[in-house]
Amino acid sequence: MRIKFDPDLDYQREAIDSVVQIFAGQEYYRADFTGDLIIGNRLGLCEEEVLRNVRAVQLRNGLALSDTLAGMNFTVEMETGTGKTYVYLRTIFELNREYGFVKFIIVVPSIAIKEGVVKSLQMVEDHMRGLYDNVRYDYFIYDSANLSQVRNFAASDYIQIMVINIDAFRKSFIEPEEEHKANIIHRPHDLMMGLRPIEFIQGASPIVIIDEPQSVDTTVKSGEAIASLNSLFTLRYSATHVHRHNMMYKLDPVEAYQRRLVKQVEVASVEAREGHDRPHVRLLGVDNTRGSIAARIEMDVLHRGGGAGRGVRRVARSVRRGDDLKAISGGRDVYSGYVVEDICCETGNEHIMFAGVPEAVRLSQPTGDIEGDERKRVQIRMTIREHLDKELTLGPRGIKVLSLFFIDRVANYRWYDADGNPRKGKYAQMFEEEYARAMRDPKYRALLEGADPVAAAEGVHNGYFAIDRKKDAAGRRMFRESRGDGITQADESAYQLIMRDKEKLASFESKLKFIFSHSALREGWDNPNVFQICTLNDTVSAMKKRQEIGRGLRLAVNQHGERVYGFDVNTLTVVANQSYEEFVRQLQAEIAEDTGVKLGDAGRLHVRNASDRSRSGGPGRATGAGRKPEREVTLPVEFDTDELIRQCVSEIRQSPTVTRAGPLVRKARLGIGRGGVEVEDTCVTAEIHDAQNYALPDIVTELQNDTDLTRRTIVKILMESGRLEEFKASPQAFIDQVSAIIKRRVRPCIQEGKRRAETGT
Repeated sequence: MRIKFDPDLDYQREAIDSVVQIFAGQEYYRADFTGDLIIGNRLGLCEEEVLRNVRAVQLRNGLALSDTLAGMNFTVEMETGTGKTYVYLRTIFELNREYGFVKFIIVVPSIAIKEGVVKSLQMVEDHMRGLYDNVRYDYFIYDSANLSQVRNFAASDYIQIMVINIDAFRKSFIEPEEEHKANIIHRPHDLMMGLRPIEFIQGASPIVIIDEPQSVDTTVKSGEAIASLNSLFTLRYSATHVHRHNMMYKLDPVEAYQRRLVKQVEVASVEAREGHDRPHVRLLGVDNTRGSIAARIEMDVLHRGGGAGRGVRRVARSVRRGDDLKAISGGRDVYSGYVVEDICCETGNEHIMFAGVPEAVRLSQPTGDIEGDERKRVQIRMTIREHLDKELTLGPRGIKVLSLFFIDRVANYRWYDADGNPRKGKYAQMFEEEYARAMRDPKYRALLEGADPVAAAEGVHNGYFAIDRKKDAAGRRMFRESRGDGITQADESAYQLIMRDKEKLASFESKLKFIFSHSALREGWDNPNVFQICTLNDTVSAMKKRQEIGRGLRLAVNQHGERVYGFDVNTLTVVANQSYEEFVRQLQAEIAEDTGVKLGDAGRLHVRNASDRSRSGGPGRATGAGRKPEREVTLPVEFDTDELIRQCVSEIRQSPTVTRAGPLVRKARLGIGRGGVEVEDTCVTAEIHDAQNYALPDIVTELQNDTDLTRRTIVKILMESGRLEEFKASPQAFIDQVSAIIKRRVRPCIQEGKRRAETGT
């Protein structure tokens, strides 16, 4: 099975065109020598022409207008799972067709992303050749042991795509005595006629594409390394930019969700029943700003009031060193030994220690409700059942279901005895026990296809970890712990394996359905058919929630390799090792921090609590008497977007003209006569200057945060109003006027939507 690519997705075309139009007016240059057998890119436009094009694209896309080109750096922001890699790969071919550019370098931060890019290049090869008349091109991974590729890169007159890890050219030393410490790319070499390989690259004036710049361009040394490539211009692609140099296109998480370009997300968490039989403690926060260290905790307290007022209630309390939770709880014996011994306020390591309890209670992690391994077993059980439920509904539609488990110790999945024999770790054992148990349920029996449940359990899961040099008793390479964040050569084997199997995993031909991996698989790999993600770490994952769900956001594919659309298919379930509320809080905070988009009451990212979803009613339906109401971050309200746009556009067109803020110019005619000089005003005008001493704000994000509408809706309103030029005249006045009109028109739409939701009409 091979994944197919749709060349006509509007948002991808918009992102591609937004970059190509930067160089509108550039003549087509055939590749030519720049000297010493090097063929390079050429730019025929002056800086003013490029800046004019940039501002035109930004105005069309509703983005803040650039004042300078910032060293010819351009940014494209696209939500994870929407085809960012496909977009920049296709942009390469568009730039070649339009302008004749031939030299491209893709800079990546890690082995994981490098393997992902190369796999993408392999997957789109036939697709690109079909779209671009079988154009000739080469791609390769930079290898310091194969410098002939660099010479060929510089000398070729057709498209060359080099993929290189930032670590391969970050170390450069000018001092001859320290030359041996530099990357080989910066050292003179006989194969390069005594020159440094970097000089061949510099002579080609490559177009540099940075994948995940927030992880690449992080230090002064990294910046110097990127500058050493002598790029014609640099394109930066990510979902979470830190530095937004000349933003050309933006597809944020809210927009991606509203347009159903990614899976909807639901969160499942393991929570203890409100039995109050165990000593529940959750650390809510710490404080050392008032001269003494305190912690705010959640605990169960006995209220001794008469009648219905008596009973155990879960409340928040502030505690300090020496406080005894048994006394605070009203004398409940379950808190015996829970005397506050220490409170740590170190950022990222916040925790509280109790004298009679061996384990620390960390921020937002409840203790005493469910034991560690018991919780993990329940997580595995939930993941399996979520998986099997989706198999029942999606399998007949030709869609393979995959589940991904993140673990932090390889030994918990597989370990080796003294003789080198592989043994199942506790997670593998739990999985097989729970899978066999689930498959005995009559409703899943058909999925077995006559196989024995225990035997079937062994064949549906496997691990993707770094491979050790050591071999087991059967002569196979052993699994080992990944080091760091998957950026070392030792991790490469794990990424090569899972990348190679990417399409195979989504095929029914492979029996593998459940993937266990080290947490280093948090970037660079995803699979469109991952429908469950389960975190089995011993502590709450330090991984960003957007990284975590990013492994499964891409829309699913069927057995023909075709994308399948609609939330009835595309729902990603995250089985988290923390509370649902805390997961959602962190995710929303990350989105706000990463994108600048505040998630308001309308248009908010829709995240459901999976435990409140009806099993019998299927995804998205709550049925059955006595069920709890579905808990959501917000209640989505449906209304006629096209009608809202029409009303807003109509009122904006009729609203007062917004003129440039600035001094008024009063013109007067002077009359000189016997009585003296007389002055007569003839006209009063506002002085307009083309030059501005202020940066234009990002109007779409500003209006998003004000109105809670999506970027797409706001851009349509602005473009159809025909008044966008007035934004440049007086930005804030224009934003204020448009915002007031939109909010005035949205209010009755929401009220009508709520009425319909409540009445079911």
